[in-house]
Amino acid sequence: TRSSAAGALAKMGKTAVAQLVDVVADEGLSATARGHAMWAIEFMRGAAVEPLFEAARREEPAARAAAVRALGGIANAEEEGDTETGELRDSVFAMLLDMLDTEQEDQVLVEVVTAIGEMENNTPEEVDKLIA
Repeated sequence: TRSSAAGALAKMGKTAVAQLVDVVADEGLSATARGHAMWAIEFMRGAAVEPLFEAARREEPAARAAAVRALGGIANAEEEGDTETGELRDSVFAMLLDMLDTEQEDQVLVEVVTAIGEMENNTPEEVDKLIA
């Protein structure tokens, strides 16, 4: 089944991330297939981060949007006291702020704004950066 395939890809780690981003970005696939691919990416957590940062810079807007959505989900999965995830959250937040200034595609900007809005524990300094 698709969920088994997504689980197998999740176990492959970062080598499978680019293909999973392509699945999430493919609007011709069912919402279920795309959802399973997103689950697999988020399940990988740390192993998926580097390839997702790369995917966020790809030419295709749908791939950038999928990468931003996945990075936001991973950054939000932060566990209390987990400094590695806290650093990841900060890196993702910085990337999202940069994308607010540079991204031209609406579908990507929607994902950027959504990811920022869903991030927990935004500091007053971070909110100030959003307002500026």
